[in-house]
Amino acid sequence: MDIYLDGGEVAIVKAIGLGGTVATGEMILDRAKNLDIYEAMDVLKGLMLIGYVISDRDSFRDNDDFREAEFHLNSGYTKALRNAIDPDSEPKRPKRIRRE
Repeated sequence: MDIYLDGGEVAIVKAIGLGGTVATGEMILDRAKNLDIYEAMDVLKGLMLIGYVISDRDSFRDNDDFREAEFHLNSGYTKALRNAIDPDSEPKRPKRIRRE
């Protein structure tokens, strides 16, 4: 499965982390310095709609709701998201196969 992310989406996925950890909205804003709160909210809503990100809240209407919400990546998409962020991270298979 190929996933293509834009710059804001990459920043959010990196801010949440690929290791299965939970990040609050406050932590995401601290880690993704190039995004303001409204852009981060918009990008996260899109990632949640697609199913890449899971949150403890269905919606967040204001800054306080967003900062207190908890987010984590959907474990079913972790490998595909990792490859979308860094396509060279996938281990290369040898071209030759040794036969016995």
